[in-house]
Amino acid sequence: MRRVGVGVLVLGSLGVMGHSAAFEPLGYGAAAKGMGGAYVALAEDGTAAYWNPAGLALVKDRHFSAAYEDLYGLGLLRYAGAGYTHPNVGKGTLSGQVLHLDTQGEASFFNYAESTYMLSYGRKLCQDCMSVGVGMRYYSAYGTDVKGTGLGFDLGVLYRPFNDRLRLALAWQDINRPRIDWDSGARDNLPYTVRAGAAGRITPLTDLALQYDKRLGEPSVWRMGLAQRFFSKTLTLRGGLHRSGRQGQWGPSIGGGIRYKSFDFDYAWDSLDDLGNAQTFSMAMRFGQ
Repeated sequence: MRRVGVGVLVLGSLGVMGHSAAFEPLGYGAAAKGMGGAYVALAEDGTAAYWNPAGLALVKDRHFSAAYEDLYGLGLLRYAGAGYTHPNVGKGTLSGQVLHLDTQGEASFFNYAESTYMLSYGRKLCQDCMSVGVGMRYYSAYGTDVKGTGLGFDLGVLYRPFNDRLRLALAWQDINRPRIDWDSGARDNLPYTVRAGAAGRITPLTDLALQYDKRLGEPSVWRMGLAQRFFSKTLTLRGGLHRSGRQGQWGPSIGGGIRYKSFDFDYAWDSLDDLGNAQTFSMAMRFGQ
C-alpha cells in the first residue's frame, strides 16, 4: 500500500491525475543524466533531438540508440526511448526518436501511458562554428479514462568558437506551447522550456558543462556536469549536480560509459528531488557512414 500511495503521488506530480502537467521534461539518455542534465551544449548523437536539435549537425555516423529508466526507482513508472539518426540528409542530419512512459508493477492498475514522437533536423551554417536545428513533437497520452494529443515545435542553436574548445547553446522546446486536446473536452497548453548552456573542453579528453533551464510557470533549474574520457575515449566517467528553486540542496548524479567497436553502453544514477533516485541504461549501435 505504501508503494501504491507513492505511485499515486508520483503520477500526480507528472500530471496524470490532473492532465495539465502531463509530458514532463524528463530528459533522455544516460550520458546526459550522468552529467546532471547539463547536455544542451554537448549533445551530438540521437539524444540531441531531445536536448538541442542543432547538435544533430555534428553526428558523423548512422546509428540506433535506446534508453531505459525505472523512474524514481520504485518499479512503478517505466520510461524508455529509442530512435534512429541519419547524417547526410541534404546538408544536415535527420533523427526520429520515441519516448514512452507507462505504469507498471503495483501501479499498473492506473493503466496510463504517454508517448512523444520526435522528428528533428540539424545542419551547419558554417563548417566550424555554427549550427541550427528544428524539431517537431507529437504528443499522445492514453489510459482507461483519458486520451489526449498535441503537436509541439523545437528550435536550437549551437555556436562552437575556438576550434570547438568552447560551446554556447540555446534550445527552445515546445516553442508554440502545444495544446493538448483531451477526449473529455478539456484543453491544456504545455509550457515551453528554454535551455541555455555552455561547455568547455578543458583538455582534449575533459568536458565541463554549465546549464540554465526555465520551464514556463516553474522554478528555474541550474545544472553542471563533468565528463572525463580515458584510453582513447574507450571509457568515460561522468558526474553532475542540479538544483531547482524548490530544492534546498544540490542533487548529485554519476555515470559512465564504454565504447566497444560499433557499440556505446552508458549508465547513470541520478537523484530526483524527494521522490527517489533513478538509474538509466543507454546503448547505441553505429553503422558507419
